[in-house]
Amino acid sequence: MMPPDPELSPDEAVARFFIELKQELESNPVSGSANPVRYSPEEMEELHFRAAAQLLAHVCPDPSRCREQRCRRQAMCQHFAELKAMQEGPPPSQLSRRTPGALALRRAIWLFMNAQV
Repeated sequence: MMPPDPELSPDEAVARFFIELKQELESNPVSGSANPVRYSPEEMEELHFRAAAQLLAHVCPDPSRCREQRCRRQAMCQHFAELKAMQEGPPPSQLSRRTPGALALRRAIWLFMNAQV
């Protein structure tokens, strides 16, 4: 039996995610993307949380089939519970330069990329 693949670190997962995204966008350009849209900080935060939710839906489509034991054991998606807590809870410590939405998206990318490994 082969040992499982090593898990990517959060930094490795985010870097690999954006490399793959860039390659995909270069091979399938989106029309009308010449003028970037400007978002307010509140709109950006909402976009981060929505993107995190979309990635988590791929990671944990059904708690009974999730690779995370906590989801299977509790029959409730712990990934979405953590996302909701980040969205509704107090802001992260002042030591982090990232907003709660950016932290949530970073965690979702990490989970998504490790599910792909």
